[in-house]
Amino acid sequence: MDGRPRLPGRIDESRWRFKPRERKVAEYLAEQGNDVTAVPESTSKRPDALINETRRGVDHRVEFKSPRPTGDTRRRAAARVREALDREQARQIVLDLRDIHDSRGRLETEDGARHIVEKVRGRLSPGELDYLRIIGNTFDLTFGEFP
Repeated sequence: MDGRPRLPGRIDESRWRFKPRERKVAEYLAEQGNDVTAVPESTSKRPDALINETRRGVDHRVEFKSPRPTGDTRRRAAARVREALDREQARQIVLDLRDIHDSRGRLETEDGARHIVEKVRGRLSPGELDYLRIIGNTFDLTFGEFP
């Protein structure tokens, strides 16, 4: 980091509006200085957003995933990541676990997030996933090479 304070990024919904849970992720990323553009839904494979990482001037196609607020397990959260990869929506994924609680209280922990990563990693083909970022109430973990 160059020592300068990072300015908030922008959210662009001029062509499409984020769903409420996607919007929460977009706001989180914008607070970190990224410009986030909603991608219109279509019949073809598409990501939820384009993220312009302004400090490096790089655009990324990113899929946002959020388990249901109650009832989803670590297995189901990993399956949501897998579904995005199977649909070829994007090779960069942000999984939002904030305010998500499974029946055993494990999804919202850093250990729970690492468990999800191991479940996903065990079923990956080489080069299939460039980046997985898992956001929780008390953690923000990155696996791969992306902002």
